[in-house]
Amino acid sequence: MSRLVRWTKLPATNWTAICWIYGRAKLTVVFVTHSIQEAVFLSQRVIMMAARPGRVVDDMRIETHMARDDEFRVSQAFTQYAQQLQRGLLAASQESK
Repeated sequence: MSRLVRWTKLPATNWTAICWIYGRAKLTVVFVTHSIQEAVFLSQRVIMMAARPGRVVDDMRIETHMARDDEFRVSQAFTQYAQQLQRGLLAASQESK
């Protein structure tokens, strides 16, 4: 189990604290994940890559003023971002066939 998977299991209050610390310190963090849901939940920006040949197929800003909590995970905005990324990944995988 990766550290990232364990991180996403933290209670929402811990996520708020982590985001506050990164924001205060003005740090840039690069997460690598194979989960669209994790990418949308954790990111302000998602750069999606496809295989064969390896290439960037999408560069999406996750723009929301919502707290990154359980309410965000079931919001319409979360669903729309996840669907857009899923469609992009599907299109990229069909191109490489």
